[in-house]
Amino acid sequence: MQCQTLFKQQHSMSPALYKQHFARQQQLILQKRHVEVEKQKHIERLKQTEHAENERIAAALKAYVAGFAHQEIRVTQLPSGLAETAPPEPDRIDAYCEHLQDVISQAEAAESFESLLDGQHSVLHESLINQDQRLEDNPALAQGVQQMCGLCKGGCCSAGGNHGYLQPITMRRLMEHQGMSAESLLAYYREKIPQRSVVGACINQTREGCSVPREFRSDVCNFYLCEEVEQYLDSVEYSESGNTCNLVVQREHTHWNRFEAVEKNPVKLIAVQNEEGELVPLAHGEWLGSGGD
Repeated sequence: MQCQTLFKQQHSMSPALYKQHFARQQQLILQKRHVEVEKQKHIERLKQTEHAENERIAAALKAYVAGFAHQEIRVTQLPSGLAETAPPEPDRIDAYCEHLQDVISQAEAAESFESLLDGQHSVLHESLINQDQRLEDNPALAQGVQQMCGLCKGGCCSAGGNHGYLQPITMRRLMEHQGMSAESLLAYYREKIPQRSVVGACINQTREGCSVPREFRSDVCNFYLCEEVEQYLDSVEYSESGNTCNLVVQREHTHWNRFEAVEKNPVKLIAVQNEEGELVPLAHGEWLGSGGD
């Protein structure tokens, strides 16, 4: 696309000026491509380094911790939610309330909930229904997801900003299903603004989780699972082995800043999932030094 635009620009410049412009733009395009290539190389190096460390931790678990020698180890790597909290600034609250007023007004003007189900929203809404049914049909799977999301504490929520992914379709759903008016919706969400929010994350994120109940969150929030938890779901659901242990390696990055690390993201916590589906943290003892870094 950039090359096509550059080619078209020759008709609006003199040959001499276009030659200089072309050389400069060509240089910028090549620099941009180089940066992107180096970025992808860095991402792959980081993934490989963390994967190798995860494998060493799994090997150490089998070799040095009683009860795991004959088990197949499945590694699930998790991010971490941000931890620092502070009272949300007045400007932040104002921006959030302006967003709420905007999406509520659009919802009020819409003909119906179905009228807002365009292609993207329709696919997302249907996917959420299917995912909820999938977890409802498999309580053990649902418990595993709850345990891991609870351990992470919102590593994916750091991009929620002052909007919380709330959209007109969210508000229209609540108007029709909960019988709420525009005024009551605005008052409800204002009331749910926490006294202390996680710094640099969604305004509704707290150390205890989201301040907004699930039915009042967006489809984006209710549907989204990080890639690692998605892989966990698939591996558990379709696994034929009855002797598999889920080893959770939690790292210090959030879901969105993982690849900003220079070498790797430090390990924050190691846990195993017991037969009841609970995550049991493992102490960083000599066993880890024997097989990991």
